Amino acid sequence: MAIIKDGKLIHRKNYGYANLEHRVPVSDQSLFRLYSLSKPIVVVGVFSLIEKGKLSLEDKIGDYMAGLPENWQDIQIKHLLSHSSGLPDMGQPYDEVKDLSEAAQKQRVFALPLAFGPGEHYQYNQTNFWLLQRIIEKVSQTSLTDFITKNQFTPAKDTVFFSSDARDIIPNRATPYYPFDKPGVLTITHPHYAGDYSYAMNGLHLSLNDFIAWDKKFSQQQLISQQSIDKMWENFPFGDPREEFTYGWSSYNLNGHPSYGFSGSGSTIYRIFPEDNLSIIFLANGFSSWYNLSMMINCIAQLVEEDIFHAYSLFNEKLLSSLEEGGISETRNSYQQLKMDSRYSSVARESCLNDIGYWLLNRSEISKAIGIFQLNVEEHPTSWNVHDSLGEAYELNQQFEKALTHYQKALQLNAENQDDHNTILKERIERLKKK
Repeated sequence: MAIIKDGKLIHRKNYGYANLEHRVPVSDQSLFRLYSLSKPIVVVGVFSLIEKGKLSLEDKIGDYMAGLPENWQDIQIKHLLSHSSGLPDMGQPYDEVKDLSEAAQKQRVFALPLAFGPGEHYQYNQTNFWLLQRIIEKVSQTSLTDFITKNQFTPAKDTVFFSSDARDIIPNRATPYYPFDKPGVLTITHPHYAGDYSYAMNGLHLSLNDFIAWDKKFSQQQLISQQSIDKMWENFPFGDPREEFTYGWSSYNLNGHPSYGFSGSGSTIYRIFPEDNLSIIFLANGFSSWYNLSMMINCIAQLVEEDIFHAYSLFNEKLLSSLEEGGISETRNSYQQLKMDSRYSSVARESCLNDIGYWLLNRSEISKAIGIFQLNVEEHPTSWNVHDSLGEAYELNQQFEKALTHYQKALQLNAENQDDHNTILKERIERLKKK
């Protein structure tokens, strides 16, 4: 992990192991696959071509690539960057597509319909970056690997490279460990796609020092101009105004502090707070259970600048701390105090309590979950959703009469059948009546 503040490296440390079975520590030489965190770096490459007049956000992809389906032709570069193309996804379902060649992938996705019209919605999609890669290569007349490494990095050749196959033998690459093959068990995992067509999607590898150097160049506008950065970080005008995403980066606002970043495969994340001259880089080679990368970055940012905080995340964290320290009784007290704190006036407290309750259920801490859901029902007695959640917890705890009571209350309150949930509620009620 590295933290850069006002152009100075205020924290940089290696943690843990690059290889567990041989107890090889993470070192300055360790190389990490960025996975989807490759994308914003590729996006910077796109904007460098736009600056040179070789591309435009309004350009149609049909002008650069032959053989595309007719209904793909008018999709524009801006739709690829903002994930608003509506194209079918080359990356899913992973187990079915991971070994397909580029030709086989094209045959598969070309036959599928568009999900929606270009620009209407945000829908994360790997096909967008396959197209961007091929367009970059055509315009620059070089491979994506050479285009990115030569224009954005100046390292030794073997420390920054692209590979979308974790089975490749590469010196100093950190071994990937995930619980995907055996749920709950950390195992060596080899995520891969066949061929180089997926490089822009998920293939960039580098060391932490390489990333620190890249951040310095980017922050000093050595890669693209501030005007280009401002455009890149502008929210895309989706047809649905509730959706938010820029031209290739996720955007966040923490208590009035804008930030931009991206993550990859649940194990790598990068975030920039431009108005605070703060950058945070976190690179890992896997995880044993899912955790919230964005919440982690939010908490790290607050350690550096106290005024940077995500109200919902901090509210959630303080309740969890109270639960750990003093159980449900202390959590109730903490909740009442937090509710009166103006810093948390925007927090959706019902959702926060429900999130904590389900987190506890997933950890099989049912009695604690019941305590949290009970608090939520007391605080939001007219919400059908909180009664439904408490009913679920009671049913898991085999308190069937109490579960039935709250399911019936949820059904009564959900007169508008939100989320089309009443069919499920009726099935649960009938099941519990029999019990």
